[in-house]
Amino acid sequence: MIESRSGLASCHPPLSARPPLRLSERLRRDTPLSIIRAPHGFGKSALVAEWVRSADATGSTSVLVPPPPVGVGPEGFWRLTAERLAAAGALAEAPGDDAAAYPAIRDELTRSGRPVGLALSRLDRVCDPVLEEQVVELVDLCDRLRVVVTVVGRSAFGDPFALDPTHDLLCGDDLLLQRDELGEFFAIDGALVDPDELDLVHRLTGGMWSLVEVARAVSSRLPASADRRSLLEARLAEAVSDHVRTTILAAPDVVAHREFLVATATAHTVSIETACFLDVGADADRHLAALEAAGVADRRDNASGPQWQVPAAVRRELRAMQSEDGMDPAARSTRLALHLRERTDHAAAVRCAVEAENWPLTVELVEEHWVGLVGAELDLLRHVLLTLPESVFDANPGFREARDLVASLDGYRGPDGAVVPDPEDLRLLVSADDVGKAVGIVSHQALMLRLAGRYESAADLTRQICLVVREIMEARPDDLSDLLPFLRMQWGLTYQLAGDLSESTATLRLAYLSGSARHLDYIARNAAGNSALNWALTGESERVSEWLDLERAHPPADEAIEPLIRIGGLTASALTALDRLDIASAEAALAQLDELPVIAELWPFVVYARCRHAVTTGDPFRALATLDVFADKRKRVEGEFVRSLLTAAEIESHLAAGNGSRAYLLAERTNCDTPWSVVAVARTHLITGNHQSAINTCRRYDWLGTPYTRSHLEALVIETAAQHGLGRVDRANQLWRRACELADRTGIRAAFAGVSRELVVALGDVAAAGRSETVAGYLAAEVAEQYPATLHRPELTDRERAVLGGLADGLSAPAIAHALFVSLSTVKSQRTSLYRKLGAHSRREALAVAREFGLLPSKDDRNGGRLEREACW
Repeated sequence: MIESRSGLASCHPPLSARPPLRLSERLRRDTPLSIIRAPHGFGKSALVAEWVRSADATGSTSVLVPPPPVGVGPEGFWRLTAERLAAAGALAEAPGDDAAAYPAIRDELTRSGRPVGLALSRLDRVCDPVLEEQVVELVDLCDRLRVVVTVVGRSAFGDPFALDPTHDLLCGDDLLLQRDELGEFFAIDGALVDPDELDLVHRLTGGMWSLVEVARAVSSRLPASADRRSLLEARLAEAVSDHVRTTILAAPDVVAHREFLVATATAHTVSIETACFLDVGADADRHLAALEAAGVADRRDNASGPQWQVPAAVRRELRAMQSEDGMDPAARSTRLALHLRERTDHAAAVRCAVEAENWPLTVELVEEHWVGLVGAELDLLRHVLLTLPESVFDANPGFREARDLVASLDGYRGPDGAVVPDPEDLRLLVSADDVGKAVGIVSHQALMLRLAGRYESAADLTRQICLVVREIMEARPDDLSDLLPFLRMQWGLTYQLAGDLSESTATLRLAYLSGSARHLDYIARNAAGNSALNWALTGESERVSEWLDLERAHPPADEAIEPLIRIGGLTASALTALDRLDIASAEAALAQLDELPVIAELWPFVVYARCRHAVTTGDPFRALATLDVFADKRKRVEGEFVRSLLTAAEIESHLAAGNGSRAYLLAERTNCDTPWSVVAVARTHLITGNHQSAINTCRRYDWLGTPYTRSHLEALVIETAAQHGLGRVDRANQLWRRACELADRTGIRAAFAGVSRELVVALGDVAAAGRSETVAGYLAAEVAEQYPATLHRPELTDRERAVLGGLADGLSAPAIAHALFVSLSTVKSQRTSLYRKLGAHSRREALAVAREFGLLPSKDDRNGGRLEREACW
């Protein structure tokens, strides 16, 4: 039995292993309500029990409420909860029979203000939506209460979009143990498990908690013999099969759906449509709902509608049962693969073809859709290449090269595991029998690093490859001449994403020349478009135009790869049009990039262009939404150049949106080592009134040593405004003249929209440099100013200030509503708006940011200010 600090015993046995740290830390966040939704056997109870332990250690009163009886109502559930709270000392006493349990819990926890951690198990067993509303209300009312809820299926807390932004949801996929976490799981027995055994365990269990426990028990009983791995595989497969059949599929609420489960096991995910195709569509919705409620099937919603999935180990056993029932699993998988191909679900079709061991169909599908598979299903593609038999590679040499590439990545575990070869190994390429193949494989390793977002590592490897290729070309030029244009194109892209634009531009020029000479239009067109993008990033519009003309001189590529090839040129066109404030042309280019291919490696530059367009057109919140869409990709990036570019875009988007606090906090954490970061941080200082810091920041970059024309021009305009703000008119005029000269040479108008129009007019009147055509063009364009002239702190409405004051007083949302004579929903709405303006996600963050910007009254003034806040309503 598990005992909390209060001595309360839970219904769960002691844990033999603890959940992984990533899950424990996620629950330990300062989150008012966390919901854990997953099927049975995923470790929900273990995770909650660990959270209860950690809450005890922090001095909080932690209470674990066991699953209620099936069908109990809200009142019965709250009585059970009240008994547990009273036993733990969180309530003075349980309410009597004549008193409703929930109001008693709510009122006492609201009054006491003591920290309480409350774990509510299996709320889906309570068949009443009122309970969900009461849990949310309880969390809102009790600021020091933290609640963790476990559910199976969607009958409780079923709509993730209805959750408050401060609440958290963990799903089944979140709870699956990752391969690297299995070592810690097995270490509780003091055993050091071989990495190959961990791979085997992960494959047979899928990381499902209950099956990993089975695997640990099997492993602990095996001797350390030479045949240990083969024994482990055989005995673990038998143990997993036995557990699935006797524990999961034999459950009373699952047995009635056995026929449906076996028939639909052909599909990885089951929809109503798939069930109909597999001839078990009658009552499919009833079967799926029942299996979800029974904790066997997990529902996933996507654009095509709801789908259900059973754990991988369960599905594997169900497919074995197909054979036992006289079905032909391979024939069924082939039939479904052909159906899925017709429905353009290519990844699912490939999975079915591989399971059917229908290798001709597998090869056909991969050849037709490899571009999409590389971008969206790289792990699936790797699995296919490592599964195909040798006879397939004999008939398809290109597949063998791809397989050898994957196999050569020692320790490869998805794209993030790509490794850099040893330099000494690269030297062996010079003497390789098949130089082209050897160089191609190593170059593909650089590609894998690039796909993983490791741009700088990819660039380092590419530089080593270039040195070796140069040596090969001197000794054996004919061996690489056909491959060289393609290699140079890839090298140029790698340097571009790593931020080495000079090396990228030089390499892309060679790729263009060699591609043109060999009539490889797709390479020449790609190299020209990406060269234009390099010049657009620096702000040299004439060079952009030259390269775009060269791009247009070559016909579009095949429709399968043209969407990839054109990204560089279209992004360059958009950026250059934005420089000129030609909004219509920029929008025409960006419209063609609305739907990016799944493998679009130039996505950072497209995002940057979209953000610039949104800010230029006065819609900075669209820029922030764009950054949010690509948040996962940004997290994966390990290249400082791309990080800096997008962080700068985020800072300037927040400034344009009036979110001075968020922009300031980002700027404080940003290294001023790229032209974009220098401009963004300097602009933040200028707009928030710190003119001298803006001047100092503008001078932190070597603008002449590494010229970036647009950023240099923006820095000149920002420093001019800062000098003018400090009353240094002569210095401001000198800088203004330099800015006008640079603008007239390049035609960049957009830089002047970064400061107030009044300042541009004033400087134009007093500067002794004559009339600037570019400045005149900017003033005639009537484009709105992109940023507020000043943004010393977030601009709050009177109502938001009143809510902020209540939060600072430690009041709950209902208490604030009561004090201000408004509804609770009104306070919640104003609180959400307040958090957004402050860039905060919790009360603690909001108060910290507000204090930093002087938005809170002093403690002495707080009580006196409360009546004033009430008058605001």
